[in-house]
Amino acid sequence: MNIINMYISRNICICSLGLLILVGCSHQKPMLTVTQYSFNYKDQPFRIRSITSTEKSKSMNELIGDSVMAADYDQDRIIDRILYGKFSLDETQQIYNHGLNSVSEHNLLVVRNPTIDHYVARDDKQQYEIRTFRPTDGKIFNQFKITDARPVIPVISIFLDQEADGNLDKTIQGSMPIADAQRQYTKAIESGLQNGQLVKLNGTIQVATKQ
Repeated sequence: MNIINMYISRNICICSLGLLILVGCSHQKPMLTVTQYSFNYKDQPFRIRSITSTEKSKSMNELIGDSVMAADYDQDRIIDRILYGKFSLDETQQIYNHGLNSVSEHNLLVVRNPTIDHYVARDDKQQYEIRTFRPTDGKIFNQFKITDARPVIPVISIFLDQEADGNLDKTIQGSMPIADAQRQYTKAIESGLQNGQLVKLNGTIQVATKQ
């Protein structure tokens, strides 16, 4: 894979708006805005809680139900981690999609622009993205996204590196075999390390943070 046009960019994220709660802070602490939206899926109650903070690492969406809690750390409509629950990642994503669609139908969806950095590389066929998540409630992990823009409707595959150790563990979206994705992930990591936009730190591979 001959990767070109590598850079660190910022993504656009999606937040839900419902009941607005402002968490008052002094000027020395980050300001939090919490919004919530309740919905039903297969006769079970769920809610999406969206947290927006002036401190970027604290902004996230949470899917909350009686038997599940999951996080969308970069608010891009993709569940990144199940914090607890009996549902699989695929089932949890379906519930989250239903909730976001319901939010959209009620015109309660707004676009925000947080400062989340991710590494992007391209070749002549596909675009590759590596995102490093540093949640305050868990360990660092990476998400690897492959976008094939050649079809009329782009084909997107997303994978999870749970330990940020360079090894893909789970498929979040798409039908690409994880072994094929691993080969592309390894090449993207090598290129990112060579140009300094990825770093090795404490046994993990991370997107370099912008100063």
